Amino acid sequence: TAGGWNPQYDLCLRITIDGEPLVATPDCSRPPGSDQIVAEIWLPCERNGSIFSSALGRELSASSYDPGPLGTWKWRMWQRDWEGTVIDSATDSFLLAESCEVEFVPEPGTIALLGSGLAGLAGYAGLRWRGRKQ
Repeated sequence: TAGGWNPQYDLCLRITIDGEPLVATPDCSRPPGSDQIVAEIWLPCERNGSIFSSALGRELSASSYDPGPLGTWKWRMWQRDWEGTVIDSATDSFLLAESCEVEFVPEPGTIALLGSGLAGLAGYAGLRWRGRKQ
């Protein structure tokens, strides 16, 4: 049972953030191909989507919605057959929060503005220095 949802098979859920395992349900110890649905979710800081796999030719999908503050995302899961028809829908959602370091990547315009500002300061300092010599 996942959030009040009773799938036809045992649900195995693995959640990984930036390659580090975050959550693995106890049923994940079963061998591949057994009567279970395997869902794997990767949440990189870039949030480039989720990846899900299945052991039984069924696809367990999810979509993110309602992004909150500080990298908090809600996910709703549902089971699909290979033709893409929704078989059963989750009655609840689960909440994940990411904690990522954000790297500073300046825009090219910012660098150009900084460069022109520094050139202007250097020119002004040169004029003041020449003015003192006279």
